[in-house]
Formats: sequence, C-alpha cells, structure tokens
Amino acid sequence: MNLLEVSQLCIGHGRPGMETRLIENIDLSLKNGEALGVVGPSGSGKTLIAFALAGLLSRPLRIVSGSIHFRGKVLEHDNPRTWWGLRGREILMLFQSPASALNSLVPVQDQIAEALEDVKGYRRAKALMQSIALLESVGLTSDKAKAYPFQLSGGMRQRVLIALALALEPAVLIADEPAVGLDPIHHAEILHLLKRLNRERRVAMIIITHDLRTASFLTHRVVVLCRGRIVESASVPELLQHPRHPYTQDMVDSLRFLEGK
Repeated sequence: MNLLEVSQLCIGHGRPGMETRLIENIDLSLKNGEALGVVGPSGSGKTLIAFALAGLLSRPLRIVSGSIHFRGKVLEHDNPRTWWGLRGREILMLFQSPASALNSLVPVQDQIAEALEDVKGYRRAKALMQSIALLESVGLTSDKAKAYPFQLSGGMRQRVLIALALALEPAVLIADEPAVGLDPIHHAEILHLLKRLNRERRVAMIIITHDLRTASFLTHRVVVLCRGRIVESASVPELLQHPRHPYTQDMVDSLRFLEGK
C-alpha cells in the first residue's frame, strides 16, 4: 500500500459547475521512505498541489474533484477536522520562504521546544535540551539557537525548519523550493541535509522545484508538470536519458549545457 495516493486531483476557483480549473487530473503516489520530485516552470501549479496535499488551500481556491488517500484513508478536503493531528505532524510542509513559517517574536530554540512539548509531550527542560541538539545537528551553534528568526540568514532559517522536521518526524515532508535563493554553498548544504533526512530517517518526501538538478539529486522519481497537467513521469535515470515531452527535453538539454556536456 502506498503511503500517499492522489487520484485525478483537480483544483480550481469559482462557482461549482462554472469553475476555472488550474490543476487537471493529477495522479501521484508516494511510498514509505521514497522521494518524489514535482518539477515544472513557474506558474505550472506545483505549489498549488503542495498546498492541497498539506490541507492548506484557502478560498477562493478549492479541490474541485479527485481524491487524496493517506495510509489508505480518504482525506476529506472540505472537512477541517480531517487535518487535525495530521497537518504538521504526519504531513509537514517546508515553505519556500522560511521566514513566513517561523514566529519572528520567539527564539528558534523555543519554537522547536514548543513543538516537542505539544507533539511528543516532553517537559520544558527536556524539550529545550533536545531543540538545541537538533539545531546543532543541522549545523547551527548554540548561540544561534537563542536567536530570533530575523537575526538569521535565509539558509539558517531553512536549517531551523529542517531541525523542526527532525523533531516532529513526519511521515511525509513536502518541501517547496527548499534551497531557492541561497548561495551555492548553502544551497548544497540544505540539499544534503534533506538527503540525510530521507536516507537516515526514512522520511518520505515530495520535492517541489523548477530545478532539474535539485530533483535529480534528491529524488527517486520525477513527475513533470506543465500548465497544470502532468506531462511526464519517470525514474530519475530514465528521465535524464530518455526525456519524451518537449518541455522535459528542453530541461535536460539546458542541464547538459550547464554541465558542459
């Protein structure tokens, strides 16, 4: 049984029967410990799919039709109770802008400690000690643990979110452009942290990106999205060696050009 199964998912806005569809007939599956890449250009609908899978779509956007199954159970997208105890625990999303996902008024170690107290029932002292250890495990020193998010760089804030993922141990981690806007060194470090999370903790991942290099490094399979539809789906080696759709062929050609091949 797949951990996550998406069947014929359509997302749109407007009145029922008269809606404008932005995402059409998306089929996805994700197994335990697997990493899936969703690749496509800006405006293709990647983030809309991510928000739907995390239960974060807000009006006027809505799921028009289709189904999402998690651990064999149907997720009722119109029922907020469906997501209680699921969002942020079993299914966790890393946002493209880490600053928007953190509370700017609370030190980062306290934010992780609060999550450990709430989800795992840790006492305050143990939660704080564990939060510092988690932040150190992603390369942040103890003095940075006491910092507020606005005192940290974008790469450091992304590390904080990865430490939060380590703390909560979700079954599925959805990462939306996880290293966008970072310099090459910090970009590589964030990707290696995510790779470690997938390999060592067996956290299943959905990586949303426009960068085929990121997808090929982090994921086992890739689906290519174009204008709200999946136009190609394949393993990473197959996609790189035998791209079929014109957009995929252009991406692969661009990657080969950048690598001097």
